[in-house]
Amino acid sequence: MAQHHTEESLLTRYLLPPSSLPTIIPLSTFFNYHKPGVSNSNSSISTTVNPATAEALKKFYRDLQFQRQIDVDTVRLNIERECRRGRVLKARLRKRIKAELRDGGQGVESANGRKRKHAVLGDSDEDQYEDEGNGNELVDTGEGAADCGEPYATLTDSREMALDAKFFGPNGAVLPTRSRRYHTTMSLLAAMESSIHDLEREIADLDGQSDKILSEMHETVGELSDLLYGKSSRTGEGAENGEDRAVEAEVVDALKEFTNAVNRTVKEAQLVR
Repeated sequence: MAQHHTEESLLTRYLLPPSSLPTIIPLSTFFNYHKPGVSNSNSSISTTVNPATAEALKKFYRDLQFQRQIDVDTVRLNIERECRRGRVLKARLRKRIKAELRDGGQGVESANGRKRKHAVLGDSDEDQYEDEGNGNELVDTGEGAADCGEPYATLTDSREMALDAKFFGPNGAVLPTRSRRYHTTMSLLAAMESSIHDLEREIADLDGQSDKILSEMHETVGELSDLLYGKSSRTGEGAENGEDRAVEAEVVDALKEFTNAVNRTVKEAQLVR
């Protein structure tokens, strides 16, 4: 059966054992570093180091080991404090979610206000929670609250709860609530009828738009076919005021400009050669 690893066991196993001074540098290696000259042998201390020097080195090594052990103990306390703080925050979140699920949106604004106020103030009634991971009861005493950084947790909780209430409302956006009314048979039929009418109206609008676009396309095709035979759709309509002559003049001028541009291009190509 695989062993269940927790945050505390992982941090303790991988941070504390390799951190002691004898693990990093044993006493014999420490003495070898202080031998006269360079030597990697593990010979006895009495033949290589003066007894007074050896005694001083032992005291120095023990002092370093003691200082190192203080740092290791500090790390161990920090690990315990953070793990305890995580369990407390998880228990508070679990209790708040259960309360919101139980209330179901009926008068939850006032209830949530009182609960959040008690959570921020850190009442003693809410400092005891059931640890569902191992069945033990987690008690947050005054000393534990100080170790867990309670002022920081209180400030963070109040800010997070204020942001949640501002963005998602007092009941939250993801938690299911019982205040939402579901459809009955009659209301569902009425909603379906309304949706059908809306869809039919949208389809009629789309049909009208497609018919209008199709008629415009037919008109454009007709005008292009008139140009194919040298006619214009405006011929006959503006014959009395000379509009057809104006169109003819525009075409002639455009052809002249095109001819001049071709001639200039040919001359420039000849000069380059």
